[in-house]
Amino acid sequence: MLAPKLRFKEFEDNWKELKLKDVSDRVTRKNINNETTLPLTISSLDGLVDQRIYFNKSIASKDMSSYYLLIKGEFAYNKSYSAGFNYGSIKRLDNYDKGALSTLYICFKLKKIINSDFIYKYFDSLKWNREVYKVCTEGARNHGLLNISPEDFFDIKLKLPDIREQEKIALFLNLLDKKIELQQRKIEVLKMYKKGLSDNIYASLKEKTIELNNYAIVQGGFAFKSELFQKKGKPIIRISNIYNNLVNLNDLVYYNSNLAIDKKFYVNNSDLLIAMSGATTGKYGIYHNTYTAYLNQRVGKIICKRDTILYYPYLYFLFGLTAYEKQLQSRLVAGAQPNISPTDIETMRFKFPNINNQKKIADIIINITKKISIENRKLDNLNILKQSLLQQMFI
Repeated sequence: MLAPKLRFKEFEDNWKELKLKDVSDRVTRKNINNETTLPLTISSLDGLVDQRIYFNKSIASKDMSSYYLLIKGEFAYNKSYSAGFNYGSIKRLDNYDKGALSTLYICFKLKKIINSDFIYKYFDSLKWNREVYKVCTEGARNHGLLNISPEDFFDIKLKLPDIREQEKIALFLNLLDKKIELQQRKIEVLKMYKKGLSDNIYASLKEKTIELNNYAIVQGGFAFKSELFQKKGKPIIRISNIYNNLVNLNDLVYYNSNLAIDKKFYVNNSDLLIAMSGATTGKYGIYHNTYTAYLNQRVGKIICKRDTILYYPYLYFLFGLTAYEKQLQSRLVAGAQPNISPTDIETMRFKFPNINNQKKIADIIINITKKISIENRKLDNLNILKQSLLQQMFI
């Protein structure tokens, strides 16, 4: 029976197999006379977005009259592959009334026989990847783009229910998306509250600023050779593991060798780490794990000096301040890849109240951080649920 694993009980009919060209029409209208000046790009995660915001600049031609003119509600296929999206991305224009898109993209609009929200979710499920795979193998790639023609793309097969079931599935998944969106907003509000409270507390301190190196130093990481990375052993914390002010443990590499590694390159539970180069330069996070890890090059670990009166969690409070961000920006070394040195961080100036006040301040922020972590876990669970449903509710 041609039906998904998970289905609303009132529907029993088989799903039908149709080609994309049966339910859509290709869009090739041009942006004549530069009707829109909004240059679009496709992000696999964020959809069709303003490239000036996404890239921090426009990479489109000044004259976009030869670009496609995409109207709100229409779709575009980006043949460029990325991590987790091996066969590109199909996204719908939702955030703008119209925009200009390079002719490298394949654009289309749906016929009235198809529910747009259903197809939007169908493309999120990546079920269509198997069809693209049939006409575009790993070896058929050209300059980062999948080698697939518009004709082959519109010949890909889709398995679809009748319009009533489409609408029911779309409504259900839209409600879940709304719940995810509300959870994201809740987390953002908590983060804004934490940031505002931190800055206000810090501004109220009467102490003079002194350099961080009076209390702590920054230990750089060990230069592990990437060819020694393994799937088992002791985990290695790289700059890619530090983002959103967390040390993420979902994308780890491991080291298992007879080569002795100095203990100064060990990462232990509750250590504060900072990314020293790359797109996440200056981002920080606490390593929460009972298992010891290794510190990779371009990652810094904050170490308290001996005989200093410092409550270590107070450092986490300091690195969440606007005062830290301003000093970071003034020290960043621009170039092909932004970077910052241990000395740059050690010479940053902060206020250090007595140990009792350090503890009071840090504990307030830690409690809010724990609340954010709990809400983040709820968000992760919702996203896991969504991915599971996408795999079970579509064919």
